[in-house]
Amino acid sequence: METIVELMNKIKWKEEDKSKFKIAYLDRFKDELQEIKFLDIKEINKFSMIIAMDFGDVEIPLHRIRKVYRDNVCIWKRD
Repeated sequence: METIVELMNKIKWKEEDKSKFKIAYLDRFKDELQEIKFLDIKEINKFSMIIAMDFGDVEIPLHRIRKVYRDNVCIWKRD
């Protein structure tokens, strides 16, 4: 199974239609999964992603990502 870093970079650099992808991550304040569109991600590095939110940019560690969806079908998950 590919790592989340490998998958995120593959989507970023090789997928033409990034609007097909959603990311589900564990919100540490709400203790529940939150979903975002891949297009809302401003930056990805080896450890985190920067997301554009209404109130400003937020940095989410990649280890908080639990699922990745393509066309609403889960293509990657972490238990």
